Amino acid sequence: RARIARPDSQAAIGRLIDLGHAVALISARPMRSVRQIAASIDPRVRLLGALNGAEAYEAPERPLLEVLDSDRAIIPDGPRLLDIPLPEGAVRKALDCARDAGIHISLYAAGAWFALGERSYGEREAGVVGYDPVWIDAPSEDILRTTHKVLLAAGADVITGLRGVLGRRLEAPETDRGTPPPVVLTQSKPIYLQHTHQQAGKDRALDVFAALRGIALSDTVAFGDGENDAPMLRRAGLGIAMANGVEVAQAPGARVPLSRAEAPI
Repeated sequence: RARIARPDSQAAIGRLIDLGHAVALISARPMRSVRQIAASIDPRVRLLGALNGAEAYEAPERPLLEVLDSDRAIIPDGPRLLDIPLPEGAVRKALDCARDAGIHISLYAAGAWFALGERSYGEREAGVVGYDPVWIDAPSEDILRTTHKVLLAAGADVITGLRGVLGRRLEAPETDRGTPPPVVLTQSKPIYLQHTHQQAGKDRALDVFAALRGIALSDTVAFGDGENDAPMLRRAGLGIAMANGVEVAQAPGARVPLSRAEAPI
């Protein structure tokens, strides 16, 4: 079920690497799914960002089948460049909101994907990322402490309302610090509400990868189509929004005239 890159995308990215360019894949998906996609494009795509930049590392080279056949979460087997979990209090607030609404909850923690609540969206997401979550009744303390991203899923109208409710709850100061938790809410799709640390982000992953390769940000190009891509598109030397992208992603730079379905990057 894992997504495999189109042959024309594989050829184009392979040519860029042949010419000496660095290529990074930065996604909202968990690291295991990012590894699968990168391996399907070209085994030399090794700069990987997951969970909207909450995790990033440089992967060692591994055969595609070894990645696709793995039945466990891919734990980075190289040095982590970014590892930014959410504050535990912010995770609890998201859980409370989702439980009150009776919707699906996904927690991405310690290299694994845990799901609870309404099941249909979790099953749909499993078909997208290429593997199944671990279904749980309630998260353990270890999961709460190591969650890098919370994903809430429901109908678009429900998510729009929930974003406002959760946003107001998150603005309330934490009792032990007197300040709101440093988190950000984004939507990669109308039916998904993502909750990550303020210090994470695809723009942060771009910064880290560019520095690792000694590349000036002015010499970087980024492609994206979602709200969670917008900071990265603004940070890159050239930010290119796909034509089917949301308005906040369209603003930073040039547009690709066709959608992803019509033509690849």
